[in-house]
Amino acid sequence: MRRRARRRVLGARRRRLAREELAHTACVAGIVESCAQLVRYHDRHRFRDDISDAERRLVVACDAGEADACEDAPDRNPVPAKDLCAAADYAACAKLGCLGDRAAEQLATAHHVAANDCERVRAEANAPSPEAVIAKLAELRDQICACKDTACMYPLVQLAGEQTGALVDRKVSSAASTKLGTLMTAISTCEAKLAAPASP
Repeated sequence: MRRRARRRVLGARRRRLAREELAHTACVAGIVESCAQLVRYHDRHRFRDDISDAERRLVVACDAGEADACEDAPDRNPVPAKDLCAAADYAACAKLGCLGDRAAEQLATAHHVAANDCERVRAEANAPSPEAVIAKLAELRDQICACKDTACMYPLVQLAGEQTGALVDRKVSSAASTKLGTLMTAISTCEAKLAAPASP
């Protein structure tokens, strides 16, 4: 039974690695979407050079005017949906329709394009910015580190986790990512100190 489960896990890992290798090959061949997939879904420990190469290619493509590349290129801002819609990206028009832009929605509909998930589009539009999340985490870090007991600390740690969860699957600049890592390390350190049994 265990052997079968282990074989399944190893098989899934091999398939994922094969997909990543295929994405890398396509990325090197100049397919921007493959570079984006590699950056989004890679195993961070295994293909660091490939990921750096994919990120570099996305930056170059974004700077050359490839709007799709800007979505995943590090330290580049995605092209605003209004600009994409004006440039005949009807999927962007459909997303704007989800947010209440009737003219964009009509344009998308006229070209037989519908938004896949308006609920997700609205949730992303209303999500706090990475800067707002980092500011809230800094506040929570100070409160957690000031706690004298676990009853004070645990609800705050849970809130910090929820704040961090708001950034899952969202593009964050390297500077923001560094700040986020520093804050989470500080929170973990304070949590560990308070949770550790007191020495006699």
